Amino acid sequence: MVQIYRKEYQTRSFLVRLAQDDDIDLRHSAALMISEASGLEAPVDCDRAREICFEYMTKSYSKSLYLYVSLLQTITGSDKPDEVINAETNPIRILFVVENPNIYKEDLIDIQLAYKHLKFAFNKEGNVLDFPDAFKRDVPMFAVEQLRKICVLLKDNEVKNQNNGILGFTSRPTIFIVVYRVIITVLVMMEIASNKQVIIKEIKSLINELVEDKIQLHPLLNDILFEGFNHHFDDDSKIIINNDEKFEKEFERLFLLSS
Repeated sequence: MVQIYRKEYQTRSFLVRLAQDDDIDLRHSAALMISEASGLEAPVDCDRAREICFEYMTKSYSKSLYLYVSLLQTITGSDKPDEVINAETNPIRILFVVENPNIYKEDLIDIQLAYKHLKFAFNKEGNVLDFPDAFKRDVPMFAVEQLRKICVLLKDNEVKNQNNGILGFTSRPTIFIVVYRVIITVLVMMEIASNKQVIIKEIKSLINELVEDKIQLHPLLNDILFEGFNHHFDDDSKIIINNDEKFEKEFERLFLLSS
């Protein structure tokens, strides 16, 4: 049964990638295949086709651990946050830039879809899947440690002294994505974490350090970090940051990523 889940999931994932291909004909063909396989009366566009694939996979494979691991891998990605940040602060001069093989693909959309449907799958009514202890304990704590590493690196003078624009270092697309991945990994794993109180304590500590050191994240990352976690805690456990303690910049609410 696991092999069947894996093959079906991989097929759907392949169609999701095709729906983002640079070749418009491939995108439309993938969307048409997804529409027909889903029994729709009329074909949908590529973006909706991707959503349909995620919806189908989440509803159909919620009893398989493979679904949860695969969605989590989409959220976390394969890049190490500290390596991405170090590469951005200490760029290597190269003669020829390697062209992105698929400029039409938008990683943020895949990450957001994976986050949305992984959270839904965790909370799906009747979900009785017995997750391994390591999955419920170690994955959330690993993400917290990755977030701690990021916070340490953001305090580095090399980061602070660079020309980072009005929204700071984390508005750079590669940095925004890697920080976003880590934060929402912790958030989504809170749904099943076996050590929530430990995570709450760690996140509070990290937020207090950011406030004390006046480390400014991109406004959207700030909102997710400062406010997102409060939805998981009761009133006695909420993260409370006074407005006059929060470091803010002019244009703080602008949503843009610098190039």
